[in-house]
Amino acid sequence: MPAKFEDLKHDLLTAIGNIETFIKGASLADYESNLMMRRAVEREFEIVGEILNPIERAYPNYLVRFRTAVPLLTFG
Repeated sequence: MPAKFEDLKHDLLTAIGNIETFIKGASLADYESNLMMRRAVEREFEIVGEILNPIERAYPNYLVRFRTAVPLLTFG
């Protein structure tokens, strides 16, 4: 795999890890009442979408497998 794919994959995993960190230990009520948490999570999902676009163009076979495995991220 080209280095660029590895860089994109790293950035994708970092964004997902950030989301996990931001919501760790939080209930849905906590999330709904915490504007800063919501905005941070929303921004990371935007970053995920920005990362998936070049992956989809350059490596369509990888994204098909990824989107099959993680239906949540097919919002884009």
